[in-house]
Amino acid sequence: MATDDWEFWARLARRMTDVLSSSRDNKIRFLWVDSVVPDTPLLATGEKFMLAIAWVYGGKWDGQYRVKLSFSEMAGEAYRCGKRTELLPHPDSTEWFKISPVDQYIEVDIA
Repeated sequence: MATDDWEFWARLARRMTDVLSSSRDNKIRFLWVDSVVPDTPLLATGEKFMLAIAWVYGGKWDGQYRVKLSFSEMAGEAYRCGKRTELLPHPDSTEWFKISPVDQYIEVDIA
């Protein structure tokens, strides 16, 4: 994985952890994301989503979570062009992230 790729996934994990720790929901507030690893680092032309695995810890449902990243058309093109870190959600926003500890599933919207 290239340095830019690694930086994107590491920073995404930190942003996820920030959202979790700021939650009012005690079921997720104490969780943290250690890392996110894409199934494949490439987003094919025309594709609007990728799958990844996140390592989540700190609660009853520790372990691997399935992650679906959905991309807008512009975000998908930017990702394919290597402009990945520019796509990270704004630190103060939480609308881009959904988690289900019971299902061990995360959804991420990249605008």
